[in-house]
Amino acid sequence: KEQPKKEQPKKEQPKKEKKEKKAPPPKKEKKEPTAEEKRAKQVKDAKKEGGKKAVDIAGAAEMTLGMEFFCTTLEKSEGDIELLQMAMDAMNVEVEPDAEERKGGSGHIGKMIFSASNDQLAVVAHVPKELVEKINCKEWVESVVAFINEPDATEVLPGICETKGAFVVKGKPGITF
Repeated sequence: KEQPKKEQPKKEQPKKEKKEKKAPPPKKEKKEPTAEEKRAKQVKDAKKEGGKKAVDIAGAAEMTLGMEFFCTTLEKSEGDIELLQMAMDAMNVEVEPDAEERKGGSGHIGKMIFSASNDQLAVVAHVPKELVEKINCKEWVESVVAFINEPDATEVLPGICETKGAFVVKGKPGITF
């Protein structure tokens, strides 16, 4: 018969000293961007969005074989007419063939772009010189703005020529577009 094993007394192991946890290093407080820095970021975002959207528009025009006019929205401009015009300018630049990322390239297409905020809708249009005989830019934009049916809220900005249109539709209290 086997004899029961004798239990050996457990050796007391020395208790490990708990290391004091070091406090995490203080987090650097993020500095609030200045108004100039915020605007610079808005400008950069609007131009980037315009340039990328233009690549899509140019691609759609190539696939449809004959698309000459296009309407779309841009979000980054947030209803700011100046940012929307910068986005339009970015849409119309020639594509750099050796650029890492394609931007622009839709200058040959008539475009109307919209951007809205809670207070206003901004509309910018471009008609290339080759298409001026088919459509008058100012009349095109005015017909769209008239469709909104807010003539008292429409502000036509100065500097409209036959190939560019820039309009702002300002919201009225209690009216949603």
